Amino acid sequence: FYFYTPSHGIDDLYLGLDERKNIIKRILNLKKTGYRILNSKVALMGIYNDSWKRPNKLSYLYANKKLYQCCRSIGNSEICKDCGYLGLTEIYYIAKFNPNAIYSAFKYL
Repeated sequence: FYFYTPSHGIDDLYLGLDERKNIIKRILNLKKTGYRILNSKVALMGIYNDSWKRPNKLSYLYANKKLYQCCRSIGNSEICKDCGYLGLTEIYYIAKFNPNAIYSAFKYL
């Protein structure tokens, strides 16, 4: 599951933190009742609490013959603030050796 990452000045299709929190609560409840949701609880809570570090040097993106650290919008604090790339959140918690994130990552295999 991912959230939309906005392109400030181009669109306003993203969800604010309060809307994201409501969705994350629902996802966590669905996960608890047995739905196969690959996101780890710790990464979802990192988004919920807005407590994960971004940008970070854990991920690189290659697009249009250019290599970007983190994403194409690196350095744009407004876009970083509303980042919806939960895959990066998973990587962040895996790198911190969080057992829940590591266990959930094996479900991708």
